Amino acid sequence: MSVQFEVQRIIEAPKEELPDYGVSNAMFSDPFGYIWMLHQVHREVSLDERVRLWEEQKDDQ
Repeated sequence: MSVQFEVQRIIEAPKEELPDYGVSNAMFSDPFGYIWMLHQVHREVSLDERVRLWEEQKDDQ
């Protein structure tokens, strides 16, 4: 059985892939008003590496 529906509204365009964090995601709502977030993991990133990346971004701002 296949269920098909039309995306009602894209809330957030698919983000550029975040290669340093190994993820990408997008948000949209369906015709029933539910909000969906699709999240794709391209590679696993350790907690230590994520913290390091976050600290580097914070320092750059």
